[in-house]
Amino acid sequence: GDRFHFATDKKIHGVYMNRYLYKANLWNERQTKFTGLIFNIFPSLNKWMGKFIKNQLDSPYYCQLIEKYKPCLVFTTHPFIEAENQLLVNAEKYGIKTISLIHSWDNLTGKGRIHCIPGQLIVWNEVMKQEALMLYPENFNDKNVHVVGLPQHDYLVNDNWLQDKNDFFQKLGGNPKKKVITYISRGGKYSHYREQENLDVLISGLEKSQFIEEAQLFIREVASHDRLQYSDVIGDKENVIYDHPEVSYFPNTSATYQWSSDQNATYHLGNLLQHSDVIINFGSTISLDSVYFNKPLIWSIYRTGSDLQLSKNEHIPDELGMCHLQPILNMKAVTIPNKPSDLIELVNDALRKPDLLKKGRSNLREQYCPYYDGKAGKRIANIIIDTIDKLEYIKNYE
Repeated sequence: GDRFHFATDKKIHGVYMNRYLYKANLWNERQTKFTGLIFNIFPSLNKWMGKFIKNQLDSPYYCQLIEKYKPCLVFTTHPFIEAENQLLVNAEKYGIKTISLIHSWDNLTGKGRIHCIPGQLIVWNEVMKQEALMLYPENFNDKNVHVVGLPQHDYLVNDNWLQDKNDFFQKLGGNPKKKVITYISRGGKYSHYREQENLDVLISGLEKSQFIEEAQLFIREVASHDRLQYSDVIGDKENVIYDHPEVSYFPNTSATYQWSSDQNATYHLGNLLQHSDVIINFGSTISLDSVYFNKPLIWSIYRTGSDLQLSKNEHIPDELGMCHLQPILNMKAVTIPNKPSDLIELVNDALRKPDLLKKGRSNLREQYCPYYDGKAGKRIANIIIDTIDKLEYIKNYE
């Protein structure tokens, strides 16, 4: 309800403001909207509940750590999650300076409210900075919001990560002579994303030779224990290769999908995108990862249509209306099908004209992936060091 209230109050797209909406459950959405509307009518109630919840984050555990180590600065990397909010709340209680890095490009408009505002904010690009200034004008300004670039992309410039195409394909079992259609899966848990339909269309296209060149489909599975893995559903198919990432958001819950995020996992994703000919995803951060390699992008995001049969408890969230996707749609950097069967034509267009929408992708990279010098991590470190240096200067001056 607070997420809905925050979104409507700030006039940002709010249909995705609740985890229940992620499952497209109509009843849960109505509950969320009802609570949000109550907050809209009685904003003081929302404010009181916000303070109440914040008080619950007062932590003896963190207080003991703070008193033991006496930190001069707290730095967090995902200020929307409760654990980091708890740390920020207790740091604030002791008057400790705080800095937070925004975890991803959709967080500011898609994760609801930051309940404990850090003293400084680090973002990837100017677009995110303007979002922060718009959403929190009383907290942030030009001086305490810093644009650093994308730290997870520093490897592109700094490391010798690129593998020979033949070696990379041999590892995955692909054919280096065939075109690569890379499909980034969300996991088949939620039928309204129409993933099974997408894959049925693409695999049928391979079997019926509907693509203009010999092709193969790389399905990058979801790194999570609670999503349907298509390798289990589809099984062995000619020209279909499953790529199982080494990263899981649920560490230690599954022997198959344990957390093992390391340089090799990062390099592997970079090589997969580099050696792809067209990349299909759901408007995810993969779009920003892909833009360095100038690969045609297809967003398989669908609006409600007459060709789709939904149960009475489901509907299609208007994901294309999400704030962080709008600028990219306006710059014409991606193509979007109306229905799964359109994927064949769009893939063929991408194979026929790889430079299609090249200008839009170039604008996307320029606006969303600034610097491209491999120094985003250093910029973050410098912000931390400068903050500590100022604290020491004030201390010495006094």
